[in-house]
Amino acid sequence: MKLTDCESDVLGKQSSIDVYVYDRSHETFLGYAKVEVNVNDHNAKQEGWYRLEKRNSDDDSVTGEIHLGFSFQKTDKKVFGPEDFQILRLIGKGT
Repeated sequence: MKLTDCESDVLGKQSSIDVYVYDRSHETFLGYAKVEVNVNDHNAKQEGWYRLEKRNSDDDSVTGEIHLGFSFQKTDKKVFGPEDFQILRLIGKGT
C-alpha cells in the first residue's frame, strides 16, 4: 500500500533521511527509521525495507518495518538560502 509521496532536499552525499511513523487515528508513535542515502549517481534510486526503531528509551515496544523508495535528482546549484526551501505539507507530527 502506498501511503504518501513527499519531496525533500538532500544537500550532500553523506546525508541521511529520518522517517517518523505515527498512527494518525490515535496519534501514536509507531517507529522511526534513519536512512543513509546513496546519491552518487545523477538520478539515483534507492528502495528497501527499513526496521522501525525507538526514538528513545521512553517509547513503548516498537516492532515492524517500513518499505521506502527514494529517487534523487541532481541540481547544479552550490549555495542554498531560505528562499530555496518550501514547506510542502505536515505529515503527522513531522514534516
